[in-house]
Amino acid sequence: MTDWWSVGINAGVAVGTFSAASVALLVARRDGKRLDKEKAERAMAQALLVTCSVDFPKITVTNHSAMPVLGIEVLRTIVKGSDDLIGWVSQVPQPNQLRKPLGAGESWTVTAESQCHRVGDHLKVETRNIDAGDEFHPEFHIVDATGLQWERFGNLPPRLMTFPFSLMSA
Repeated sequence: MTDWWSVGINAGVAVGTFSAASVALLVARRDGKRLDKEKAERAMAQALLVTCSVDFPKITVTNHSAMPVLGIEVLRTIVKGSDDLIGWVSQVPQPNQLRKPLGAGESWTVTAESQCHRVGDHLKVETRNIDAGDEFHPEFHIVDATGLQWERFGNLPPRLMTFPFSLMSA
């Protein structure tokens, strides 16, 4: 009779130990995800404060953060007109890159040049009048104060770039 009691007690202890370890792993995993999310939000904080506005043909990037931006590259702006669902792309001519730091509260402006739109499988370059209902969605890259590279499209949240772009290779 004594052996059965010790086997039962050992089995109970084993189940309890396994349960405690399982709960500890679940809590650690949840905390790890929370910490990863907080880390990503901290990393993204400066990139969220760098904005791009369009007063066509001028495209202005403004650093609203307290730290300098180490590099900027303005790629293009998509123009979605009230009568044009396809969208227009305004290419930004060289120099479209700022290779020196943009300080806190500073702005940098480039001018868009050509406009093109898709006709079938080709892009057609032509001039188009800007209408009051047009919406501009600029696409630009930045290098934040920590050296991380971010891509922004309009006012969407920044996306961390996993490959270097031309600002880092110069």
